[in-house]
Amino acid sequence: MISNKNKYLIIRDNLFIALLLTLMIDVTCLALGQVQGISDFNYTLHELLYLPVNFSIFIIPIELIMLIYYSSKYFMNIWKATIIMDLRYKIKVSICIICMVFTIGLIYYQFNIVQTSGVYNITNKITDGNSTYIIVDNMKLKCTKNEYKLININEEYLIDYNWNRLRPNVGKLHNTKKVNKE
Repeated sequence: MISNKNKYLIIRDNLFIALLLTLMIDVTCLALGQVQGISDFNYTLHELLYLPVNFSIFIIPIELIMLIYYSSKYFMNIWKATIIMDLRYKIKVSICIICMVFTIGLIYYQFNIVQTSGVYNITNKITDGNSTYIIVDNMKLKCTKNEYKLININEEYLIDYNWNRLRPNVGKLHNTKKVNKE
């Protein structure tokens, strides 16, 4: 028969593993969701990558509440004995905290991504090593070398680009179309 102390320890360790797996799946899905090639290949697959993240919004708080409950039960049962956390427990806690901070940071970064479209006058073009940029309204937009060659300075283009509120002067060009003045 398993004692209460060992039962709570087994449940606590299993909850740590479940929480860690949930966080790793979230980070992987969020990272893969940003890969443009997946979106170009199959947009449904691209959208399905965000499904585990949406589920984990509800699952992670439940896992955390259960983990806190069973950890407190475990520590209450061994309170009379000397409480020395083993190294594996410390490593699991550290990995979970690091994954949670990374996931929260990644979600915060992605919530600040903005897509902008409009007709803009190209003011300048810049090359920086292998990277090529165009300047639009004091915003530096990264573009492909082909787009860089086709875009002319002081002409108007219909431009679609993404930028992040955390880095407001840098963006990524997605679509361009020259505006014909008639």
